[in-house]
Amino acid sequence: MSMSRFVSLGLVAGALAVSAAAMPTFSFGSNALPEDGTVVLYAGADGTLSELGQDLDAATGGRISAAITAMDLEGTFGETLSLPGVAPYKQVVVISNGEEALNARRIHDLGGHAGWGVRFMDGFLRHEAE
Repeated sequence: MSMSRFVSLGLVAGALAVSAAAMPTFSFGSNALPEDGTVVLYAGADGTLSELGQDLDAATGGRISAAITAMDLEGTFGETLSLPGVAPYKQVVVISNGEEALNARRIHDLGGHAGWGVRFMDGFLRHEAE
């Protein structure tokens, strides 16, 4: 193997190792209150948070519910508020479930809205689902 090919393979392997080390960790379906990081919460059409969402709101001194009110969350399906720096969290993303009953397709779409909402961390973001 030539030296340039060996160096190229080494650089690729190193880049992959760094990428793997930088991958975030995810936790789904846990009722434990996270201590930090990015949190995705779902709200009903009227802006009501789940029990865990209410616990997280209490942990932030009511800043999540205050932001929902201040940003006038309308409750349309997929409406997303991305709230950076809501201590102790790096980011809180609130996504409306809308008024219709959830089915497999709508749950799938909510996951897409969650991924979209987590991408924006430079300031408040309001996304109106289409």
